[in-house]
Amino acid sequence: MATASGVTGTVTLVGGYVTNVKAWTMDHNADMLDTTDFTSTGPRTFLGGLTQWSGSYTCNYDATVIAVAPGAAAAALVLTALTGQTFSGNAILESYSINASVEGTPEFTANFQGTGALAIV
Repeated sequence: MATASGVTGTVTLVGGYVTNVKAWTMDHNADMLDTTDFTSTGPRTFLGGLTQWSGSYTCNYDATVIAVAPGAAAAALVLTALTGQTFSGNAILESYSINASVEGTPEFTANFQGTGALAIV
């Protein structure tokens, strides 16, 4: 499993609202298909299978940031890592939470599941 953390990012929700991300994480995984059979002598063997990506992002909360309900249509994500690599694709909002405290601005944290290909540039 590859994990990336970033320095910049934007999320464009359905309806065109763009939010600037202040923190994000992303996991990119592949299924491992066990190809070991009765004739194998020793270690197991595997093939890479289907891939998937998911993660979370945090931004400042405002009323328009939750314009999409969990499970609804996909949002477009563009996330840039400290290394300069950019990850982009469409994702579906799985869940979100809002954290408000006395000493700071309210924050919105969303968990997403990528749908389709993840572009890495």
